[in-house]
Amino acid sequence: MVISLKLIIYNIIFRFKFLFKSNKGEKIEIYEKDLISSKKNSSLFWSKAFHGIYDNLKSYDNFFFINFPYIYMTMVYSNKKNIDIEKQEIFKSKQFKIISSAVLKKKQFNIDIKNNSFGNIIHQIYNLNQLLTFIEKSPSKAKLKNVLEIGAGYGSLFKIMKILYPNIKYNIFDSIIMNKIQSYYIKKSNISILPNYVSEKSLSKYSDKKIDLFIALWSISEIPINNRKKFEKIIFNSKFSLIGFQNNFFEIDNKSYFEKLLSKNKVRNYKFISPKHYNNNSYLVIDL
Repeated sequence: MVISLKLIIYNIIFRFKFLFKSNKGEKIEIYEKDLISSKKNSSLFWSKAFHGIYDNLKSYDNFFFINFPYIYMTMVYSNKKNIDIEKQEIFKSKQFKIISSAVLKKKQFNIDIKNNSFGNIIHQIYNLNQLLTFIEKSPSKAKLKNVLEIGAGYGSLFKIMKILYPNIKYNIFDSIIMNKIQSYYIKKSNISILPNYVSEKSLSKYSDKKIDLFIALWSISEIPINNRKKFEKIIFNSKFSLIGFQNNFFEIDNKSYFEKLLSKNKVRNYKFISPKHYNNNSYLVIDL
């Protein structure tokens, strides 16, 4: 109910703000079949979201896609107080120094700066820092060579990972609509190599193929529990996992779900992290 009200209010603001940017500028090639495919097997909320994003892509200058209501409300980290807290925490990290250097050049962050979405970059470094801090204390100092991210938003974490690890093999499983937005955003960030987009059919191979890092930041936690089996197999075939989730997502108790999943699979080396500033949200990092 709260999300719906915020969406209505922001949608009014968006349409007024971008009234004179409609039907002009850059376009992402998107078709009705992409919408149909994206809505397949999605929740009611995301089915509506994909329809809204599709309509916005057709109607407005796509350079400002980050401001589209459903993208802004679900994928943009805009809480300034939280951003300041997270920035202070990661300020001394090696990762932040590398990103800060890249920001000064602006070539890879122009789209973020112009869309006032640089808080997302801070938040993604903070997300990643939960994993890297955990790995540093892990007895196995494995290197991250390949990654599978489930639900990659518009691609901001991929950009950060490519800056930090230029040779990393990055795979993304997401809807076709989001894949096209991710490709557009990444190219606008002056990164020439796109991630490998994983289809529904090819996802199963990751149940048998060992990967270094599994990432699911507020993605599988929004999927009905009965539809998570295919991801569970991949988690336990990955060296490391970084999972961000709402403790409670509508009627789903995610904290209890993950605790039972770890117990069932007899996982010993893991950690739940619940930042005080990030109400009802937690991280789960795993080392197998």
